[in-house]
Amino acid sequence: MPTRRQHPPRHRGTLACALLALLWCAWNYCADGDGHALFWTTAFLGLAALAWPRPLPGTARSVVWFSLILIVIALAANVERLVPERTDMFRLYVIDRVVTVAFAGIGVSALFFRMHAVAVTKILLGTLPMTMLAISRAPQAEAAHVVPPPLQLWVQLGLVMLLELARQGAAPRDGVTPRFGLREWVWRGGAMAGVLLAAMLLHTPVERAVLDIQRRVLGLSLHTRRSWSPRRETDLVLSRPLPRGFGGRTRILLLADARTAPGYLRESVFTAYVRGRWQTPDAGVPLEPAAGSVPGEVTTRYMLTSIPDAAPLERIRFTVFAPRLLTGICLPGASVVLYCPAEDDPFATTNGSVHIDGGSSLRYAADISPSATRGPAFPLPDGGGDAAYLAVPATLAPAVSNWVAACPGLSAAVPPREAAARIVDDFAARFHYREDARLHPQPDPLIHFMERREGYCIHFASAAVLMLRLCGIPARLVGGFVCNEWAPWLKRWVVRERQGHAWVEAWDAGQRRWFLVEATPPVGLPGRHPSLSLFRRMQDVTIASWKWLLAAVESANILQRLADAGAAVIRWIWQWASTAWGAAGLLAVLAGVLWHRRRSRVRLDQDARDRADLQAALARLIRRTVPKRLERLPAESWSGWLERIGPELPREARADLDSRVEEYQQLRYQATVDTPRARAWIARAHARRPLPASRLNRKGDPRSGRSGAAGRRESSTDAEGSRE
Repeated sequence: MPTRRQHPPRHRGTLACALLALLWCAWNYCADGDGHALFWTTAFLGLAALAWPRPLPGTARSVVWFSLILIVIALAANVERLVPERTDMFRLYVIDRVVTVAFAGIGVSALFFRMHAVAVTKILLGTLPMTMLAISRAPQAEAAHVVPPPLQLWVQLGLVMLLELARQGAAPRDGVTPRFGLREWVWRGGAMAGVLLAAMLLHTPVERAVLDIQRRVLGLSLHTRRSWSPRRETDLVLSRPLPRGFGGRTRILLLADARTAPGYLRESVFTAYVRGRWQTPDAGVPLEPAAGSVPGEVTTRYMLTSIPDAAPLERIRFTVFAPRLLTGICLPGASVVLYCPAEDDPFATTNGSVHIDGGSSLRYAADISPSATRGPAFPLPDGGGDAAYLAVPATLAPAVSNWVAACPGLSAAVPPREAAARIVDDFAARFHYREDARLHPQPDPLIHFMERREGYCIHFASAAVLMLRLCGIPARLVGGFVCNEWAPWLKRWVVRERQGHAWVEAWDAGQRRWFLVEATPPVGLPGRHPSLSLFRRMQDVTIASWKWLLAAVESANILQRLADAGAAVIRWIWQWASTAWGAAGLLAVLAGVLWHRRRSRVRLDQDARDRADLQAALARLIRRTVPKRLERLPAESWSGWLERIGPELPREARADLDSRVEEYQQLRYQATVDTPRARAWIARAHARRPLPASRLNRKGDPRSGRSGAAGRRESSTDAEGSRE
């Protein structure tokens, strides 16, 4: 039979302090205006913990299962933040899910178990992530009752420190640690207040010092990853050579899931050439969702062009591996429809380039028209309606005229396609492709390119654009990638960093459409590089598998799936139980469970019952005879306990208690309990009257002595009896 020392009483003051810390954290988290269900759920669970008579057993099974139950309750209470109407693709709301699980599974669950030092640590660990999230959202919150972030943090830490003080103050009631007095309370409270005050006063200067050090050492100050991560420049500078070892850069930028090679993927379109560089195009205008798009879907549909004929569209799905190296969404020129994640807001220019805040989506898809009438060039806008497509810098006009005159047959070529073919043939015959070409910026890199007759793709495409414009043919320069590498180990078309390229799109006024011009000689086209090594292929498979796993986790919305599965199971059980056969089945299951519990219950024999009754009678005798301050400590032997309390008891009381404990040990630990003698001992123990307090010796009374008979029993079973 258990004793009081096995199940210590609940200390309501300590639990109240713990509940205050949890409620303060939940209140600040719920101050964003999305509902206070989590706060009220925490309050209800805290009141239930205060009303609970005894702490739950601290076994691993109890902790795990009870924490899981509380996690489910907290997730259900916080569902308005975990499953929003507009899905955020696991990028934002996963934080709410993590902090809710930590808050309920670690923090709230500690209320129902014994409040020791580990429980205080669990409450701190459970509330800290949610407090950090509430602090990060406080500046954007519009509610009037939002607490300032520094006050949120310091009050939270102060409540946890107050909880620790309350726990230490309640610990002596369990007989574990010595009690500390008023002076200790004042010292601890003053130290806690001093730490909090110093933290609040030093908050501003420390923050300024850290920011200053960050600016001096790192050269940046609290920039987001989008703004400081390395990114390709959006301007095309012709005087700058390609990066060293460009042909060996095999990093995968994106994968394309298509039946045939996507070919030319347009990333950026340039029309303005000024002093040796193609300037960054304008940001464009936001794309409007197409008619029929449902708000709140995971992906949104955007129309890029009108479908020219009734031919079926072919869908290509793209997975981006290095979004920071892209300045836009890479799309084939024949793209008609674009599918982007719902949280992305794409911008599109009139030339057909699409970007997400100057970058790319992680996953997107495009419907392309496989019709033979559509080439790889984007069909919009009308080339004859914008003077920028014919602009040639005044400083370069004389030089471009000489280039046109030096190109065989270009001056006499009237059709745009024939003129483009003359330029391509001339470049292939007289020019050389060099990745390491370095052209002087003055007076213009293109002048040096035409004189040296060597360069890389940007130089060839830039010269072709200006020569076509001088001939009266609208033209624009396009930068992107050429996707023609099939990866059999990935079952995808691969775009690597070394496949970056630049080409020309020219306007055919007769056919009213743009067509692609490949001005770079064949030796400089992407795809000429040697095959990859086995190690590189294995690395590609590993990276792609990891990206696909993350994508599967993001798109799965595990919380919603679990909620739907739970609702379906409950609905099925309710429908099944509402029938006669279902009710009979439930009753049969309940009867089987009760029968199994009854069968598995350990039945005590006569010896076990006698031993348990002896233990309970001795515990009752000690409570009635010995003052609380002299009660036996955990793991203290009987002889050691009697020797310790001997000076505090009168001689006759000490001798009587010594004899009773000696007889108890003889009865309790013999091979077979003598039942009549044990019952007689139990009856005498119940008839024992407590000693008057006035007869107890004061500490230091000379009437003391060592317990004789009990002192001779120094066995390991003594400590075991106290715990039982």
